[in-house]
Amino acid sequence: MGQFSIAVDSEGAYIHHSRFNGANFTGADMKKVNIEKGNFTDANLTNASFTGAKLRYATFKGAVLKGADFSFADLSYTDLSSLDLGGANFRGANLEGTTLTGATFNRADFRGADLTRSRYGVTTVYDSSSSRLVEDFAPVTCAELQDAGATIDSTTKCVKGH
Repeated sequence: MGQFSIAVDSEGAYIHHSRFNGANFTGADMKKVNIEKGNFTDANLTNASFTGAKLRYATFKGAVLKGADFSFADLSYTDLSSLDLGGANFRGANLEGTTLTGATFNRADFRGADLTRSRYGVTTVYDSSSSRLVEDFAPVTCAELQDAGATIDSTTKCVKGH
C-alpha cells in the first residue's frame, strides 16, 4: 500500500479494524477515535494526538511514535515492542496487558498510566508440569521504567521493585 497522509480532524470517528500501513499521521488530531484492532505498521505518528482514543489490540510494528500524545487512551493488549516511545505521552492511559519488550522509554510520560499485566522483558522459568525450562514475559516494573528514562509517579500502576 502506498503512503498517505491524514490531514483531517477525526475527533470521535469510529474506524474500527482499519489498516494504516505506512500512513503519515504527523500532527494529526485523532482525539477520541475508535480504532480498535487497527493496523499502524510502519506508520508515522510523530506529534499526533490520540488523546482518549480507543486503540485496544492495535498493531504498531515499526511505527514512529515520537512525541505522540496517547494521554487517557486505551492501548490495552497492544504490541509496542521494539519501538522508540521517547517523548510520547501515556499519561493516564490504559496499557493493561501491553507488550513493551525491547521498547525504549526516554522522556516518555507514564504518570497515572495502568501497566497492569504489561510485559517488558523475557525471563526463563521452570515449568514443573512439563519438567522443562520455558520462556515467559516478565512484567514491567516501576524501577525499569525510571531506569530507562520514563516519567512515573505514585499513580502509575506497575510492579514495584526490580
